[in-house]
Amino acid sequence: MRRNGIEYRRLIMLDLDAPELRRELAVHGRFKADVYNTLGGMLFVESEEWQAKEIAKICKRPVCWFNGARLFTS
Repeated sequence: MRRNGIEYRRLIMLDLDAPELRRELAVHGRFKADVYNTLGGMLFVESEEWQAKEIAKICKRPVCWFNGARLFTS
């Protein structure tokens, strides 16, 4: 990200070794919702529709599905 000029203070990623394991466990939405709830913020932006819906449902807070230009609220 830095190489592309994207500035950030902190990068939080799901710490699982293999992409296959991440897909098998399907914990993306829960992990992101936990981070969103813990760190706060006004809006979470997500590229995957199903994850955006899941995060909004768990958090009961707004999530923007970037690729579909939709806002989910729960």
